[in-house]
Amino acid sequence: MILLDTNVVLDSLIKRKLFYQEADIILNLAVEKKIECCISANSLADIFYFCSKEKNVPEARYMLNYLLENFEVAAIDGEDCKSAMKLPIADFEDALIVQCALKYKVEYIITRDIKLHTNGVVTAVSPEEFLNEMQGN
Repeated sequence: MILLDTNVVLDSLIKRKLFYQEADIILNLAVEKKIECCISANSLADIFYFCSKEKNVPEARYMLNYLLENFEVAAIDGEDCKSAMKLPIADFEDALIVQCALKYKVEYIITRDIKLHTNGVVTAVSPEEFLNEMQGN
């Protein structure tokens, strides 16, 4: 199982110029069931917000439904928030993503956030690194 960070999903959905190609490949691999990916529930609100600002609310709803139909949603609850607070990670949003990764025993977090500090708790890789590893490069 792989956890997709918010920025990678947004890169694909709103076609961010420099980043969407790798993100599209990863999302398509997941939709085609060639890789197993999940998205943290706490990322969905951010994804909806940015998609509605970049596009419009109906299109953002369509995109969110697409994600809900094609990806497992990794739930985060109050206990996970408490556990995230105990992780040696300064940024709470990063800590939530890492806690989600731990809870779901993911192999990787795919992120473009080079500042995502997991403190070695889980492996974070860029979309490019992930695709290179898949291809054996």
